[in-house]
Amino acid sequence: MREIKDKYWLALGLYTYAHDLHFRGNYSQARVVGEEALVLIREVGEPHAHVLILSALGYFAYAQGDLAMATQRYEQTLQIAKVTKNQPLIASCLVAQGAIAARLGQARQAARLWGAADGTALTLDLGNHNWYADIVRTQLGEEAFAAAWAEGQAMALEQILVPQELRET
Repeated sequence: MREIKDKYWLALGLYTYAHDLHFRGNYSQARVVGEEALVLIREVGEPHAHVLILSALGYFAYAQGDLAMATQRYEQTLQIAKVTKNQPLIASCLVAQGAIAARLGQARQAARLWGAADGTALTLDLGNHNWYADIVRTQLGEEAFAAAWAEGQAMALEQILVPQELRET
């Protein structure tokens, strides 16, 4: 039992250290340390810390422009966050996925994901992604943006297991 607790606290320490490295601009080392934390927390099997670490790794990958890895990490986070019913984290992941879609030029998809996030959260904050929303709104036009947002917002949480259901075909 002590070994499990030690791994848990070590994983959280590494998670905190990874954030510190990231905010100091050492992005690649932050990802390495974050991956170490992920290995440990998977061994422990604690879902709440697991999603925090996965989400952080998604953020680190996104910040480095590795959108494929960011997408993968956010999708993994969404799967666990759904099980734990962590609504704020679900919304946060959908907002991040929307930002990824916007960066990939998928304007309608971005609006749908943000709408889905709005449908899961008590209050939605796009945070640093507000300027993406402005770009997407301009690309789509107000009417199409609002329609895509409403489409995502109307989706039941069960439909959002992984944003693949929202991806443009």
